[in-house]
Parts: sequence; structure tokens; C-alpha cells
Amino acid sequence: MSEENYSLQKPNLGSKIKWFISSMPYAWLLSSILFLLITSVVAPMFWPQMDNKAVTGLTAINWIFGIAGILIYFSEPIIWHINLLTQEINSKKESKSAGENKEPFMDLLVYIGEIILLLIVMLPGIVIFMFKPVLRAMILYTSLSFLGSLKEGTNLYTLFSIVVTLDILMYYLEMAAPDWKYNPMNLIFRKIKLKNIMAAKIAANMLLIIHTALIYSLLLSVVYYDMYKHPANLNLKNLTLWWLILTIYNRMSFVSGNIKEAVSIENTSKRILLVNFLALIIFYIAFIWPFYFG
Repeated sequence: MSEENYSLQKPNLGSKIKWFISSMPYAWLLSSILFLLITSVVAPMFWPQMDNKAVTGLTAINWIFGIAGILIYFSEPIIWHINLLTQEINSKKESKSAGENKEPFMDLLVYIGEIILLLIVMLPGIVIFMFKPVLRAMILYTSLSFLGSLKEGTNLYTLFSIVVTLDILMYYLEMAAPDWKYNPMNLIFRKIKLKNIMAAKIAANMLLIIHTALIYSLLLSVVYYDMYKHPANLNLKNLTLWWLILTIYNRMSFVSGNIKEAVSIENTSKRILLVNFLALIIFYIAFIWPFYFG
């Protein structure tokens, strides 16, 4: 639902809450708050276990990392496909009308802003799209390694091999022939009929909130452990680089169109721009929190 249509309908409190939860920018904001809560309150209770070599077997931190990684791996394609299925038909019309009646000077500022954003995310975005199955396989491998042995011949290794092989085949087949009628993913999602688009959006965004907070937390834990072992590497520049890479990966993972449209700010309302900016600020503060405020 667009902001224009939303404001015209004068919704009640229930509708406002549903619209809030179903809007992806607000989902990013909620996930940033959840991530800050994890880094400032929850994570410090478990990080000491990461360097406790005397502990063997499946510890609490192993279960947390293992299950979190699996949730991240499987929730990402679910979120992406639900969002793809629930895209509104009139989005292009709204986008076109939203860009009208702008002042020339503002047009220039917007153009410059979009060029800067493209320079920041274009190359990493292309790399992410090309090698995303490999990155996802690394996430799954790491998470499963916390739950048991991944040596060849073990049950976990067999599960890992089957899941990753199917994921890679489906991903590159979708990339090479997205409109092929015998594409397995097209055959599956062609059968899905969403009766309640709002409910589907809410479900996708609830998964997005959990997914984003978890993936930020997992990488932060890795960075925190590395900095703990190599304190000479601890500086704001390195932390910012890790945060930027993770942010680009996470945002680009849910782009269903081209990158230029994804970073466009010309047709984005000031409120949504502010929400996105606020979410990024909270994400950044949460990421550096354990090093400077914890």
C-alpha cells in the first residue's frame, strides 16, 4: 500500500499497525532496534564462551550460532520470493507520479546523490549477485559446523552438499532463464495464490526483521572475536568497512529489480528516506557498540 493511498483511507489503529509492519523500510528500522538490543544486552552474556577452549560438546553458543545460521540461510529466499509475489501492480505508476513537479536544483541534488549511491553499491552489488550462492553456502557451512562434524561421509556433510547443490543450481538457472516455463522455481510459485497480500507482506517483514538482526549479530560476533585475538586491527575504519560490506550484502539480497532502481531516491518520500537513514545509523551504532560502548 502506498503512502498516498494509506493516507486517503483514514485507517484505524489496527490498519496503521498492519501497514507499519508490512512496509519494508519500517522492517529495516525494527530490525536495527532488535540488533542494538542483541549487541547491548544479549550478546555480552554469550561472547565469553567463544574463547572458552575448556568447554567441549554442544554449548549454548554453538546451538545459538548453528540455529541462527540455518534460519538466515533458509529465510532469505523465502523473504525474497514473498516480496516478489506481493509487488503491487501500480508501483510503476506511483513511482512516475511521485517524481513530478520537482525543482531543477533539487533534481540536480537527487541526481548527484543517486550517482554516489550507485558508485558505492554497484560493484559490491554485482559481486553479491554473481557469487551469492557461494556466500550463502559459507553461512550454512559455518552454522552447521557449530552443530557437529562436517567431515566427508557424515550426515551433516551429506545434508550440506545436497542443500547447497540445489541452491546453486536453482539460483543460476533463475539468473540465466528467469522466464523459462520449465524453470522449477517458476513452476512452484506459479501454483501459489496469495489470498491476503497484506498478511504475506507482514510475514515476510517479520522474517526480515529476524533475519537481518541475526546476520548482523553473527558477523559482529566473528569480528568481535577476531578483534579480541588481534587487538591491533581494532579501529573505526575496519569496523566501518565490515559494517558497510554487510549492509550492502543484506540490502542487495532483497532487491528484485535492477540496482539503479533500488538506490533511486528521486521517487522516495522524505519520510521513507528518514526512516532508512535512521535505521542505518542505529545499525552502525549497534555494530560498534561492543567495542566503544559495551
